[in-house]
Amino acid sequence: MALSATSPSSAKNPHWLSPAIITAVSLIALTLRLHMIGARSFWVDEGISVAIARLSWSDFFGILWRREGNMSLYYILLRGWLFFAHSDATIRALSAVASTAVVIAIYFLGNKFFDRNTGAIAAILLALNVFHIRYAQEARSYALLSLALVLATWCSVSAVESESQNKWALYAIVSAAAIYLHFFAVLVIGAHFLSAIIWKRPIPWRNIFVSAVLFALLVLPVAAFLHANSQNHQLDWVKFPTGREFYGFLLLFTGQAGIIMLCASLVIAAFAIAQLILESRKHDNSHKTFPLGVITLWLFLPTIATLAISLAHPIFVPRYMTISLPALALVLARGISMFPQKWRSLPLVILLAFSAWGVHNYYATIADTPEDWRSAAQFFSTHVQSDDSVLFNNGSTRAVFEYYASRNSGSPLRNISFPSHGDQMTMRDFEGVPNLPFVKFKTRNITRLWVVDWIVNSSAASLLDQSFHQSESQNFQDVTVSLYVRNPAESSATNVTPVTPPQK
Repeated sequence: MALSATSPSSAKNPHWLSPAIITAVSLIALTLRLHMIGARSFWVDEGISVAIARLSWSDFFGILWRREGNMSLYYILLRGWLFFAHSDATIRALSAVASTAVVIAIYFLGNKFFDRNTGAIAAILLALNVFHIRYAQEARSYALLSLALVLATWCSVSAVESESQNKWALYAIVSAAAIYLHFFAVLVIGAHFLSAIIWKRPIPWRNIFVSAVLFALLVLPVAAFLHANSQNHQLDWVKFPTGREFYGFLLLFTGQAGIIMLCASLVIAAFAIAQLILESRKHDNSHKTFPLGVITLWLFLPTIATLAISLAHPIFVPRYMTISLPALALVLARGISMFPQKWRSLPLVILLAFSAWGVHNYYATIADTPEDWRSAAQFFSTHVQSDDSVLFNNGSTRAVFEYYASRNSGSPLRNISFPSHGDQMTMRDFEGVPNLPFVKFKTRNITRLWVVDWIVNSSAASLLDQSFHQSESQNFQDVTVSLYVRNPAESSATNVTPVTPPQK
């Protein structure tokens, strides 16, 4: 089976076909991303997103500087979105709309790079990718990040093609916006610059330098944030992936449709890479090699770089690799277009069939969640009494638990022992774990205490004195809600020296 050096011209297609294709694909994408979008409970990070966006302005900017600078632009956009969104589904709809926009943008990017057929194939493959759908249904920045990176890639290629300083400046601005959505965007930005150096002839050194300087100036606050928070160790929870875990990531990345889908994707991607190698030997064909080089580096560089860095300090997190999903769709679409005409429909049908199967499996298990905070808060709300207190074993979990508990009761949580700096959440309530002296002081006069444990390694109940005994407890996957009571006569009413709230 010989490689096809060029794709058939799509100029013969009727002019109405492109709008019809992108309209149909975008409707499919939006439908899939909105379907059952509220079925799964928020997990901790989603609850944190909403809580941050609801903070007072002073606390909002305070926590961005102190802890959450990584997704600062998303939190700003979500803050505005919450004026109209008040449920799980509508809050997540911001990501669903952005994800659908990525599918539309990838069609036009594929058309710009290659032709309309390649763009259409890339769009439908991305629309059906379960990994992309999964994070289109989450109140985090990943969908908006993908959109920003597709737009940045468009700007990158346009700047290289025209050598216009204005387009290079626009590229720097869009790329900086992507960084404020997630710091890992720098890996894709690096792929852009590296592609221009490797495959563009002549190399536009001056424009690259000017764009890089402008980009660096725009992300100076990020550099300041990283320097100021260098000791926070927010990725210390990340572990280097085992072989089995990385294999699971590859299955998810290619659509969660099994080994056949993975192997088919690898074979088709190999066709595109083969063309890149062949074209790279022709130094006068940079207009062909540069677009293919961009998407190839965009696909592989983030994963390879994070795995390499992880050998020293683990930073590889599967969901962070959603930054490469648009590139996967483009590479596969390009590989399919290189098959001989009579064979071209075969790989496309295989990918679409297995993608559809992956989508079916995803919706069949969408309600299964490792963190059922919605049910945990419901259990609490139906059993709590007005004078009960609440203790969390991790400061980060108050946000998501209070989101659901306050929605059930119509008012914020009261009598919180930890984390608490007042009735309303502040930027200091998002981190830390309780310690023994602090819990002893805060619970000295409490007779009924609810303990909320998340991924229990050490339950907060272990910090209670022996006068407490467990009255009831319920497990909700990785969340456990328990009630501890004691006889009022046993309450430690003696003076206890106040202690400073524990910090992370």
